[in-house]
Amino acid sequence: MASLPRSLCVLVTVWLVWSGPSAASRDESSHSAQWWDSEQFARIEKTAKQLRVSSDFAALQELYSDAVEQARRAGNPKAQVSYLTALGNTYVYLCRYTEALRAYSQARDLARDSDDWVAAGAVAPGLSSIHFLVGDWESARNVVSEGLEDAARAGLHPYYEAQLRMQQARLNVGGPNSTNLILHAIESSRTQPDVSLEAQGWDLLGEEYLRRRDFAQAESALTEGHRLRLLRARRELHLSYSRLGALRLAQGRLTEAARFTDAAISTPALSNSELLAGTLLQQR
Repeated sequence: MASLPRSLCVLVTVWLVWSGPSAASRDESSHSAQWWDSEQFARIEKTAKQLRVSSDFAALQELYSDAVEQARRAGNPKAQVSYLTALGNTYVYLCRYTEALRAYSQARDLARDSDDWVAAGAVAPGLSSIHFLVGDWESARNVVSEGLEDAARAGLHPYYEAQLRMQQARLNVGGPNSTNLILHAIESSRTQPDVSLEAQGWDLLGEEYLRRRDFAQAESALTEGHRLRLLRARRELHLSYSRLGALRLAQGRLTEAARFTDAAISTPALSNSELLAGTLLQQR
C-alpha cells in the first residue's frame, strides 16, 4: 500500500497552523486596546487577508515581521503574541522551520510572561507542528501536553483545544490507547464551527483500523468522514477520495481503488498540494 496516511498527516499538520482565530485576546488596558481600533491594525488585517488569498507568503512574512515591531513599539504584548504566531504560521508555509520555531517560541514565552494562558496555549498547535514536520515526535507530544495545561490554566475550553486533542491523537497513532484518543478528539472537534476537524478525526480512526487490517471498521470510519465532507466541506473531498482509494488498494479491489484515486487527482483543490499529488500518483 502507498504511504498515504503519513503524507496526509503532514498536510493536516500544516493546516493546523492556519485554523482558528488570532491568538491575541483583546481584554487589556484601555491604552493598549486602542491598537485594535487603530488604522494601522485595520490596514495590517486587510493586507494580510489579500496576501493569504494570493498565497504570497514572502510578502506576508515581511508584513508580519513589521507588525511585530509595530506592536512592540506600541507597548502591546498581546498584539506581539498574535503577530509572532501569525509569522510562525507563515514561515511554515515557506518551509523555514528554524525561523518558525523561533517565532512560535517567542510568542509562547511572551504570552506566559504576561500570564495570558489562552494565547500561550494557542501557539501550541503550530509549535507542535514544527516538531512533527522534522520528525521530533517526543517534542511535539510535549508541546501538545503543555498547550493543554495552558488551556486548563485559562479556566475555559478555548477554540484550539480541539486542535490540540486531534494533534495528540495523531502523535500517538499505533499506541495502546490510540483509538480512545482519536474518539476523544472527534468528540472535542464537534465544538468547532465547521466539520473539517471532525472529518480529519474520522480519517485518522480509519487509518488506525486500516493499519490493523480491520477493513470493515476502517470503511465505517472513512465513510463517515466522506459523508461529513459531502454535506458541509466539499472542498476537502479529495482527502476522502484519497483515503478510500488506499483502503480499496489494501483490499485488492483495484478497479474501485483506481476510481477513487483518479477522483482525488482530478479535484481542483489538489493543485495546491504537490505532496499529496505525488503520493496519489504513486498510489495510482
